[in-house]
Amino acid sequence: MTWMHWEKTGTMLQGLGAALGIPAAAAGVYGVYHASFSTQGTCETQRAAILTNIDRNVPADAKRLLLQKDIHEFSKHCASVDPDAHAIFQSVLRETEKALHRAPAQSRTASAAPDQPPAAQPAEPTHAVVAGNFGVSASGEKRGWVGLDRRDAGHVGESAFDGYSAGTLPAVDAVLTALWPAPVWPEPAVASVSDQARIQGRLAAGGCVRVLSARTSRSGRAWAEVTPADCPKSPVVQR
Repeated sequence: MTWMHWEKTGTMLQGLGAALGIPAAAAGVYGVYHASFSTQGTCETQRAAILTNIDRNVPADAKRLLLQKDIHEFSKHCASVDPDAHAIFQSVLRETEKALHRAPAQSRTASAAPDQPPAAQPAEPTHAVVAGNFGVSASGEKRGWVGLDRRDAGHVGESAFDGYSAGTLPAVDAVLTALWPAPVWPEPAVASVSDQARIQGRLAAGGCVRVLSARTSRSGRAWAEVTPADCPKSPVVQR
């Protein structure tokens, strides 16, 4: 059944319920339709599935095959709905590609010794590469910028960190815990399709950072320059 057919069906049922004097029933029918078939609902489902697969400890080639189609679909339909997640997913694909390129080079090096059979090289797992790879700044330091509020449809403006209240700026040295996977940038940026290639790394949900400085960008989004830190507690993590 096509999306257009569901939309027409939902509209007809809503109108029928209203005509019979049962607007609550009509609202209920439309609410079920919206939650199940809207773009936002679809993107949330895809995002959760991709995040689960990102954290699987499997070889680079298997991980890339596992993620490639789903991330392509997410980029096509959901990049504007959840630009932060889109940036993270594109970064993950680049990391898996780098891991694949490293594997043949390692294999050639291992087989260079004369009269020695080439050693079997295990496929490189990407777990350590993409599951919370914070990255480093241009100066080689473990520091970067994170947007402090969420930008996915339905949650725009909500805090993305435990320890941060939307509408304020955190204090220097405050420790924040990510409630949501957050892209790490070399500087405050608008996380859009055009910016995603500049992403420095990823802060995994449940990861902690210490605030070095904070400011509000011209677009009104609050940003913090942070460095990885030990977590003071185990918060409730959202995905």
